[in-house]
Amino acid sequence: MWINQTKSKLGLSFVLFVLSSMFLSCKLYKGLPDRSTMFMTYDFPGVFTIFTSIKLFIAYPYFALMESSRWQGTLGQLAFGIKVTEMNGERISFGRATGRYFLKGVSSFEFMLGYLISFSDQRQTWHDCLAKTLVVRRGITLSSPVACCV
Repeated sequence: MWINQTKSKLGLSFVLFVLSSMFLSCKLYKGLPDRSTMFMTYDFPGVFTIFTSIKLFIAYPYFALMESSRWQGTLGQLAFGIKVTEMNGERISFGRATGRYFLKGVSSFEFMLGYLISFSDQRQTWHDCLAKTLVVRRGITLSSPVACCV
């Protein structure tokens, strides 16, 4: 019975990740692009530098610090009542949160399929499987450690 309560909201996680990345990219690059091809043709080195800087100096510390804090999640995850835990339900370390953040590239690699296709009973994303973490609803306590999907 408890395993059904630990299943994450994969679509919700995907939407929050994409929206937050788009918002930060557009705000720090002087607003929305004028046309849909701007990122491909206009000042590509500048856009790439800004995007990489955002990911390394803003997004990475935000996600890693918030997910390894006592709140166990970002502000969006808190608002939707979910948290990130280890496989046994404990709070994740900063190192594991760092690994989880950078492993999101694995889930994003092939057209975001790692967010949409899951092979585990817990419906973990690919980066959660590799980082050995779970995204669960708040207030849920695991009665026993969950088997990892890797």
